Amino acid sequence: MQVNRYAETYSSPSQPEGQVQLAERRELLESVKTLEKARVAGDGNELRLALDRETKRPVVRIVNRETGELIQQFPTEEVIRLAQSLKAQRR
Repeated sequence: MQVNRYAETYSSPSQPEGQVQLAERRELLESVKTLEKARVAGDGNELRLALDRETKRPVVRIVNRETGELIQQFPTEEVIRLAQSLKAQRR
């Protein structure tokens, strides 16, 4: 299961965050772990949790275990690009 690989990065105390954001991220991590155990992504797939480098927002991916092919991603690439664009406009 790939979720644990991202746990350290995702809930790293070295990144300055408010307690609320850290609690939300831990809750998301636990939710993804629960979904992975329930195999909601299908028998041949796994859930992967990552942090988008630009937006610092969580990304959940459904990936084929054998091929590594991305099946689906939440939020989608389009939503991530929109968030990046909005962030750039605020600078």
